[in-house]
Amino acid sequence: MYLEIAKEGILIVLIISGVPLVVSMVSGLVIALLQSATQIQEQSVQHIVKIATFCGVLLVGGAFFQNLLLRYFTECLLQAPMVAGG
Repeated sequence: MYLEIAKEGILIVLIISGVPLVVSMVSGLVIALLQSATQIQEQSVQHIVKIATFCGVLLVGGAFFQNLLLRYFTECLLQAPMVAGG
């Protein structure tokens, strides 16, 4: 029981943090390739695009992430008496 709760919690953390980070990483790579192809070496462009994609992913996937966390929190609260031995 303890391991299932912990495993699901770690999976949720990986999903919620991993998806925006992977999207930001891919957008940063694309911008870096475009900058090297056009020989524009402005660093702020890459950071602005990464921040914008990160915020976009959170706006688009925010409801999904919220439902995921709410379901996990509810499950943890329902299993709390069993974990505590009651």
